Amino acid sequence: MSAAVIRFSAFRRLHCLVCVPSSSPPPQRGAGTHPRKPQQSSVRIISQLFHPSQRAKRGRDLPDLGVRPRPGWVRFVVQILVVACLWPATGQTVASLAQTRVSGYTYYVQPGDTWFAIAQATGQTISVLQQVNPQAVRNFDLLYTGEQIQVPSAGQPRYHDVQPGDSLASVASTYDVSVGLLVATNPQLGGSAGSLAVGVRLLVPLLNAEADSGPSFEFDPSVAMASLPEGVVVPLSYRVKPDAPGLQSEDAVGGSLIPDPAVPPPVCTAPPGYADFIRSALNYWQGKAQGIARSAGLCNLTVGELVDGQDINGDGFNDLLVTLESGGLAEPDVPERTDLLLLHWLGENLQPALQTRASGRVSLLAAGDVNSDLRRDLVWTDQSCGASACYTRVHAMSWDQETATWRDWTETPISMVNADVRLMDADVLGDGLAIRLQGGVHQAEGAGPQRARTEIWASRQGQPFALQALEFGPTTHLYHVVLEAHLKTVQSPYQDLHSAQQLYRQVLADDSLQVWHDATEQDFMRAFSLLRLAVIASYQQQPDVATEIVNVLEQAYPASPFTGLGRNWLAAYTGADDPIVGCAAAQAWAKTHPATWQPFGLFGWSNPGMTPDAVCPVIEGEFGQRLDIEPAVDPQASTTPPAELSLFPNAEELRNLSPEAFAASDDLPECPGTLDGYPRMIESLLNGLQGDLLLVETWLRLCEVVSDSIGTLSQLDLNGDGHDDTVAIVGREETDGQGPDGYGGRLAVYYGSFGNASSLIFEPAVVGLPSLLALQDLNNDTKSELAWVDEVCNAVCLSTVEVLTWNGDTVNNFIGKGAVITNGTTRLAPVPDTNPGDGYQIVLEGGVSGLLDTDVQVSHVELWESIGGLPFHRVWFEYDPLDPDSRCLGLNLVEADYLLAGGPYYGYGPAIQMYGDILDNPTLTTCSIVGTNPDQEKSLLRGLAWFRLVQAHGLAGDMRSSILALEDMKADVGTDAIHVRIADAWRSAYAEHADPVQACQAALPIIRQEPASWQVTDLFGLDHPAETETSLCFAPGED
Repeated sequence: MSAAVIRFSAFRRLHCLVCVPSSSPPPQRGAGTHPRKPQQSSVRIISQLFHPSQRAKRGRDLPDLGVRPRPGWVRFVVQILVVACLWPATGQTVASLAQTRVSGYTYYVQPGDTWFAIAQATGQTISVLQQVNPQAVRNFDLLYTGEQIQVPSAGQPRYHDVQPGDSLASVASTYDVSVGLLVATNPQLGGSAGSLAVGVRLLVPLLNAEADSGPSFEFDPSVAMASLPEGVVVPLSYRVKPDAPGLQSEDAVGGSLIPDPAVPPPVCTAPPGYADFIRSALNYWQGKAQGIARSAGLCNLTVGELVDGQDINGDGFNDLLVTLESGGLAEPDVPERTDLLLLHWLGENLQPALQTRASGRVSLLAAGDVNSDLRRDLVWTDQSCGASACYTRVHAMSWDQETATWRDWTETPISMVNADVRLMDADVLGDGLAIRLQGGVHQAEGAGPQRARTEIWASRQGQPFALQALEFGPTTHLYHVVLEAHLKTVQSPYQDLHSAQQLYRQVLADDSLQVWHDATEQDFMRAFSLLRLAVIASYQQQPDVATEIVNVLEQAYPASPFTGLGRNWLAAYTGADDPIVGCAAAQAWAKTHPATWQPFGLFGWSNPGMTPDAVCPVIEGEFGQRLDIEPAVDPQASTTPPAELSLFPNAEELRNLSPEAFAASDDLPECPGTLDGYPRMIESLLNGLQGDLLLVETWLRLCEVVSDSIGTLSQLDLNGDGHDDTVAIVGREETDGQGPDGYGGRLAVYYGSFGNASSLIFEPAVVGLPSLLALQDLNNDTKSELAWVDEVCNAVCLSTVEVLTWNGDTVNNFIGKGAVITNGTTRLAPVPDTNPGDGYQIVLEGGVSGLLDTDVQVSHVELWESIGGLPFHRVWFEYDPLDPDSRCLGLNLVEADYLLAGGPYYGYGPAIQMYGDILDNPTLTTCSIVGTNPDQEKSLLRGLAWFRLVQAHGLAGDMRSSILALEDMKADVGTDAIHVRIADAWRSAYAEHADPVQACQAALPIIRQEPASWQVTDLFGLDHPAETETSLCFAPGED
C-alpha cells in the first residue's frame, strides 16, 4: 500500500480544509512577514481575562481610566464557556487555571522524559510537581517534549557565566548537578549538550535538598523529599571517626558528653556482644546515645547510622537503632562488616529486638510506616565492593505486632550491581514510598554487553515489596533488544505484548544494532524474533497472521533451527486451535534441538540465557482474552476497556463481499450504543476484514458516525515500520455532545502489522467534534504528523488545533500553546518562500466572539509554522487591515507584542521595526470601550510601546540603541511617566546581569505600584489579549 495518505471520506464538518493551496502570500507588513512565538497560551489568557479575582483587580481603583467591571452575566457566560471547553482535558477549574507564579525555575521536557525522571533530576516528588503543574497531568502520565514544567525551589536562582574551557560536564560537576538538568533548564542550548559559547549565562537549578537544607544534621539525600508518609524516620548521617578530636558532632545533638563515674566503661567485644556493648555505653554516657560513637571509636568501630528517641515498631516506646562497622580503615587487617542492631525500650530496660549481619556497609533508608499499611517498616541497603563492582542488596522488614517480630517484607530478593538506591513516591505503582534502583552495569571482563536499567519496587495494599516497574537504558546491541522483548513477552509486571511486538520488529528492521559475536548472530536473532511474533499473534487469536509469519520465516531463514521449530509449533497450534498446545510441542522440539536456545548463553556471565521451555512461553491470561497491555505513549488517552478481537464470527465471509453486498448483508456487527464503543469495534473490524478500509467505512456510514461532512478513515505509515497505520474519526449527535449542533466525536490511532493486523494504540482526548486537518509530513522533516481540530461550542465555538509527530514509536506533541480560534476557520497552506517555516503552515482565521456588541470586533489571521524541524509555533498575527478598527493603537501593540515574543526564535528585528512604525504613526486611534480618557489611553499605550522597544533593543544585544530609545521615550512621554520608570529599572538591571528574568523582577515592584501600566491593555473587549502585572515585562521563555 502506498505511503501516501488514503482518504475515504470528507473529514471536515464546517470549515476545516486539508492542504488547500493559497494563491496569495500571507499578510505583509513593512519589510516582510515577521515570525513570532506566542507570549501566552490561550488558556492562560482566558483565565486572566475572565477569572473573577482578575476581573476584580481590573475594575478596582481606576476612576481616571474609566475601567469598570464587566457585567456579571458576561463573566458567567464566559466562565461556563471556559469550563465547558477546558474541564475534560485538564480536570481543572478556571480558578486553578489562573495559577500564581511559582517561585523556582522552568524545566523544559526532553525527549523520553517521564514524571519520575524529572522528579529524580530536580530532587522533587512527583506529587509536588504535578500539583504545581496541573496543566501537564494527563492520562498515562504523558509529557510532551518541549513543554514547560515549573519546579518550586525555596532558594534564590544561581547562574554561571561560561568561561573559556568550560563544558556542560565541568559546569555540572562544579555545582553537583547533572548535565541533563542543565540542558533541560537552559533552552538557549537548544536541547544539546555540545560546546558552550563563552559568555553564555546558564541557569544552575537549586535542587530541592539544597534549597531546604538547614543547620541541623544533614539528612540522607536519598530520602530528602518534600513529604514523607507520617511516621517515617529519616536516618541521621551521623558518622564519628575513631580519632575525631573534640567530637564536635556531639554538640550538635545536645551538649557535651559526660560519663557517669559510678559506671564502668563499656568493654570492647565481638559482634555477638554488640547489644550488651550498646547498653553499657548508654549507661556509661548517662543515657546519651551519641556516646555510643565515642565508645565505638575506642574499640575501632564506626557508628554508621544512629536513630534515637523514635518509636520504630509502633508500640508506644522509643527505640534505638545503630549500625556498627568493623574493619576497613580502622582495622585494615580485619574483614569489613557491618551489623545493624535494633533495641526496643520495654519500661526501663533496653532489649535487643533485631541484629542482622551484613556482607558490607549498611545504609539506613527509612524507619517507620514506609508503605502506608499502618505497620512499621525498616528499609536499608547492604553494599559490598570488590575490585570491579559493588553489589547492593536492599532489605525491607515489617513489624508483626502479633508475634512481636520483624519479618522480611520483599517478594523476592532485591539486588543490583553498581546501583544507586533511593526512596521515591510510589505514586500509581503502590502505596507510600517505593524503592528505586538504577545501575546494573558490570565492568568486569567476560560480563558481556552491558545495559543500565531502573527497577522500582513497591508495596500494594500492605503486601511485600515487589517489582512493579522496569525500564532499560539505551543500547546499541541486538541481544539487548531481544532480551527486553522477551521480558515484555513473558514476565510480570512489565508484560506488554504490544511493546514486545515493536521490539521484535526493530530487530528485523534496524541494521544499526550491533552483534556481539559475528554476522550469523543477526540471522539467529531475526529468525527467533519472527517466531516470537507468530507466537504473540496466536495468543491474540490471529491464526492467519501467525501462519503468514511462519511462511516468512521459512522463506527468509530456511536453514535456521527456528524454521523447523516454527513448522512443528504451527501444526500443533492450528490443529488444536490453542496456542498453549502449540507451545508445548515447540518446547518438546527445542529440548532435542539445543541450537534453538543454547546460543543465548554466549553473551557473558552477567547476562541471562534461555531454556527450552522459555523458547515458546505460556503467556499468563485466560485464552481468548486480549492480552497485550496498552503502552503509555498516549497523549491524553481514553480509558476504554479492552474488548475481544473476534467480535463477529463471519468475518471471513464478509471480507469477500463487495461494498454493495456488504452493506446489504444482514449479518453485520451491531453498532455500539455510545461513541466510546467505536474505537475497539473499529479495531475488530480492521482485523476481521484484514484492513479493508472501504468495507470498514461502509459499516461506519451505516452506523451514521461517518458521512461526507463528519468523520474519516485515513492511512499512513506513522511509525516507519513498513506497515500502514490507521487514523479513525467518528462523530454523531449526543445528549452531552459539546461540538457544533450537539455533536460529539472520537479519534483513535491503530498501528498496522503483519497480515494487515491492526492494534489500537491510543485515543487522544477529544472534548467536542474532531476533524482531520492533515495526515502527512507537514514540515518536510521526513517524519509523519497527525493534525486535527477539536471544535467545542457553547456561547461561542472554539476550534483548537492539535498536532502529533512520530519518531519511530515515540509520539510527541508538535504544536505550541494557544492554537485556538474563536468562531473561526482552520486550514493548511504551503509556506511561502518569504516565511521562515518549512512545508505547510496552519492558518487560523476569525476571532470575533460577538458576546458584547460594544467590543472592538475585528477578526484576525494567525500563521503557525514549523521551523527547522521544531514544533509549530505562531509566526504571524494580524488584525484585518481592511477593518477601520484595526487602526486602533492598542490592537497594533498586540500585533507587535507577538513579534517580540518570537524574538528568541527569529530575531528581534521585526518587533523593533513594528514598534518603531507604531510610534511614528500619528494616525493610530484610541478605541477604549469603557470610556477611558483618550489622551491618557494614548499616553499609556505609547509608553508601553516605548518600553517594549527598549526591551527589544536590549534583548537583541544592542544596549546603545536601548539607551537611546529610553532617552527618546523620556522626551516623548515625560521622565515621570509610569513606563519610563519601568523601562529605566529594567534596562539598569539587564545591563548589570544580562538576565531578562532578573531585569523583569527589578521592574515588577513599579508595575505592581502602577496597575494602570498593564490594565490599559484591557480596554478593547473580550476577544483581545490583555496583560497582567507579571506578563507586562517580557522575558524570553516565560509564560
